[in-house]
Amino acid sequence: GNLHVYKTARTLSTKGADTQKTKYLPKGSLCCSCIGTVGVLGFIGDIAQTNQQINSIIFSKSYNKEYMYYALQQHFMYSSAKTGNTILNMSKEEFANIMILYPETSILQKYHNQCEPIFSQIDENIKKYHKMPMDDLIDLSVNEMLSRTIMTSITTILALLGLFVFGSVMMYKFKHKFIDLLKDSGVD
Repeated sequence: GNLHVYKTARTLSTKGADTQKTKYLPKGSLCCSCIGTVGVLGFIGDIAQTNQQINSIIFSKSYNKEYMYYALQQHFMYSSAKTGNTILNMSKEEFANIMILYPETSILQKYHNQCEPIFSQIDENIKKYHKMPMDDLIDLSVNEMLSRTIMTSITTILALLGLFVFGSVMMYKFKHKFIDLLKDSGVD
């Protein structure tokens, strides 16, 4: 599946979708295919509506998104859906009853802070390179994030090195000027 979904093979017209306004899902909702290709997951890239073959999760707390994506991905990797006559099928009730271990909020927030920049970079690259295969797009996004992280680290090290080399003399002079200023003002 696609990590972020912006385009589908079949769509509703705006007029048709507007007849059922309460069924709009907000951007970032996680959708899961539950008939045929059970367990295909994707975040919707813009407001959307789905049919009854798709179950969706709307997140009230953004720090749940990435964890839920990977938890469901693991669930579907190691479980099987029941079969109908010719296709796999998972009911809304079965989807709602999937058991997922839920960590402490602080752990979820740390996880979100680590994953969200990469997910956002993938989202941006999907918009730019919408015809690129998903594996290549993910590789590109991770490489872009790594190069930014390396550049930020180098810049920080250079600034600290400058402070270390030039700052010690300046801080010494500042300290003595400050002490002289305090003595002149009568503060001990």
